[in-house]
Amino acid sequence: MTDVARATFRLCSKCGKEHTRKHAYCADCFAAYMREWRPGHPLSGEALKRSIARSKAKVYLKRGKIQRQPCEVCGKRAQMHHHKGYEGAAALDVQWLCRDHHLAVHHPV
Repeated sequence: MTDVARATFRLCSKCGKEHTRKHAYCADCFAAYMREWRPGHPLSGEALKRSIARSKAKVYLKRGKIQRQPCEVCGKRAQMHHHKGYEGAAALDVQWLCRDHHLAVHHPV
């Protein structure tokens, strides 16, 4: 059975289009909503530092200056984790963790 066959279809509460997201809006309507919402709600403080660090790391990944690695714990496909902070050189010093291990770092049981 494919992922699409297993997916639960929902109707967007704004446009009525079918989608498979967990949310009430389809991706297009949610993107439109966020484009309206963001200008009145700018990031500040720690959230701004995190956003800048993530953007910088993604650009370096795209340019090939950072290489995607498997999870350091289990070897699965991994996500970037900023384990030493967000400012300066720390923005590029990332740890590669799969989703499960990344969530475990942020939300220990």
